[in-house]
Amino acid sequence: MRTELGQFTWDGGAWVSEPIATPVFGDAPLHIQVFGSDADVTLLTEQEAEVLRRFFSLPRSHAEEIVPHLWQYYRELWDSVGAPDIIEIPDGADIWRHVQPRFVGVEERNDGLLYVSVEGECDWEVEHGLQLVLQRGERWVKVSSFTGHLTDGDSYGRSALDDWMADPSAKLPRRSLADKLAVRPDRRHSS
Repeated sequence: MRTELGQFTWDGGAWVSEPIATPVFGDAPLHIQVFGSDADVTLLTEQEAEVLRRFFSLPRSHAEEIVPHLWQYYRELWDSVGAPDIIEIPDGADIWRHVQPRFVGVEERNDGLLYVSVEGECDWEVEHGLQLVLQRGERWVKVSSFTGHLTDGDSYGRSALDDWMADPSAKLPRRSLADKLAVRPDRRHSS
């Protein structure tokens, strides 16, 4: 199926685009993935296509904003597991050389906003990989192992972790796993 974002092919579980060079990731090729059925006539709404266009137009410099988050993800795993189980990366400035974005999709969250979720691999966490999420295709809101959730608050059942998002000018806060777990869980998630 042909769309304004290129040719999509049904792979048995999702519509998958041809590779698209992605400037924010140094022109690494990503595939758009749209889950649904092979009978879908409209793959993407106009709003979803707009959010993806915004994402695909982000400059490489936008990726530098999350280097500290990637480095923290790596360091926490290194500190808990270490060699020889994970690769040693001596400097955070080299972190992007160890990240391989693969797929991108758009999802609507319960706040009514659209989020671009990038699924990829990273050399330090082969099993759980990497998930990078951008609100409206332009604002980083999550950097973590792949959980399928769009925000840290959703991942950990602690909505207070997402309070920073109410300020449109706020940037993704850098928090350790211990910091995230220290936030009181939502009542519906506690037992």
